[in-house]
Amino acid sequence: MNKAGRSTTGRDDTASSVVGAEVYAQLPVFLKFGSQCNHWSIELTAHIRRRRGFRFRFVHLLFRFLSVTDKISVILLEKNDSYARPDNYLYLCRDGSAQPVAGNKAPCVWLNRPWPVVIAKRQSAEAVTQLAWSLTNSSVTGNDWRAALEGLLDVRAPPPPLQPPRAPLDHLARALGYQEAYSQSGCNPSRHITICTSTTIEKSKCDWLSEAAAVYGVTPPLQCSRSPTARACLEAVQKGQADVVVADADWAVAAQRSYSLQPLLFEFTPIFEQLNTVVPYVRKGSFDKMADLRGKRAAFPQYDGVAWHSVIRYLTNRTEIESCNVAHLAEYFGESCAPGVERAEHVRGDIRDKFSKTCREEADRSANKEYEALRSVVEGRSDVAFINLRTYKEYAGKLIPEPWAADLKDVAPICPEGSGTCCILSWSSLGQVYAHENVTAPRRHDIVNVFQKLDQLFGKEYPFDIATFALYGPFDHKFDVLFHNNTRQLATSNQMYTHPYKRWPLNFEKNLRNYTFDRCHTNSSSMASAGVLLYFIILVFLKFLH
Repeated sequence: MNKAGRSTTGRDDTASSVVGAEVYAQLPVFLKFGSQCNHWSIELTAHIRRRRGFRFRFVHLLFRFLSVTDKISVILLEKNDSYARPDNYLYLCRDGSAQPVAGNKAPCVWLNRPWPVVIAKRQSAEAVTQLAWSLTNSSVTGNDWRAALEGLLDVRAPPPPLQPPRAPLDHLARALGYQEAYSQSGCNPSRHITICTSTTIEKSKCDWLSEAAAVYGVTPPLQCSRSPTARACLEAVQKGQADVVVADADWAVAAQRSYSLQPLLFEFTPIFEQLNTVVPYVRKGSFDKMADLRGKRAAFPQYDGVAWHSVIRYLTNRTEIESCNVAHLAEYFGESCAPGVERAEHVRGDIRDKFSKTCREEADRSANKEYEALRSVVEGRSDVAFINLRTYKEYAGKLIPEPWAADLKDVAPICPEGSGTCCILSWSSLGQVYAHENVTAPRRHDIVNVFQKLDQLFGKEYPFDIATFALYGPFDHKFDVLFHNNTRQLATSNQMYTHPYKRWPLNFEKNLRNYTFDRCHTNSSSMASAGVLLYFIILVFLKFLH
């Protein structure tokens, strides 16, 4: 800044003129009043304009609040002519002092950015150093791995080794103000968003996601917890031990009915074949329509999942069964398989037995319950399987690496009435991000914003040349960890009313809003209780007769 307050252009237009030393020295004082930013910016501007009638061409005067650290950074941008003399300018230091620009080879700085480095484990640090030192820019256009590594490291010259080697935090500490700029005092209560995971690999991916989010300044920060099962995670969110859980679509009914959760975000893909669909598949030529399935053996991927409730809803709407009562469904089908029904305490014992009759002993422990349902039809233990269209295509394409799928059988879909050309009972998103139904509006806003920011940074359309983290990609050579690989984006339910989703009928999540959870969940237990009560009344009546 011009410490004399004179024009450096010699013209009346004092675009390059700056405030005098008196105003300049007051700038650090202005920076202390974060809560009165607007007031002080107005006072500062007015003070500058009063000085000798100067007309300053200020492009921007920005006071940016850092609410956690209560600090303010100020940017004063002026249009200065390229031939302005440096001896008319000063460096403003953090302590309020000033240093001349001209001839100053070690000016005071507010923040240093550390040089990029290559980080390696201690055991391999020496080997990595030798490898990095061997790189040159002579093969940067080559096709071998060295050229790819040079492109990744953006090598222009062999990077000098750090001697002696130092820990990453020690390297960052050498950059003045860098760690201080990124350190923030915690809030009370904590604003961390806790994600519940149910497997070791999910927890590991969640931890890496948390670290990656912190690097890019995503707030509130993420932290990860571990529960033994997916059901335990739902319970943890219900009890407030975690904020969110990412669950498959098959948990949609149970999450809302039994654990008082609500979906905030959905895993969407615009490719219909990659969505969760429910299609009835039978051996080719055995049945022509849904009405032919009365009394036949059915196979479901799991009890209480999307396929289970889609079939119940279809039969109820067609008045094939009187209500969504489990007992009525048991009467409609013959001996069937619905893994997980054996743990349903509200279902009568005879009904549990009927829906477990055609299951293999290992069915409930199978890693892919869709495969188990299809296998039941292929091996002749069931007449119809309500499975995903994607599962059938994997089977037809010989992509299921299991012995039972090696010899293909003729399997064909039945098109339910009203399903159009898709032959589906329903379709749903790949998964949902659940929070408690009583989550506050600000907290809900935080959760949605954080996950959508993660989607922007690490999703399918990341803004970098090289993906730093794959939110929807394989993790540790495993697929569908935490999020599904076919997911294209995380979005709210409003996405269902946009193209192409709005033109696909029979969406499961939309229909779920009008679902009568209590009636569908408790009728069979209520009937059992009513039966027991009637039994005792008869006993008492007979006793009085004697």
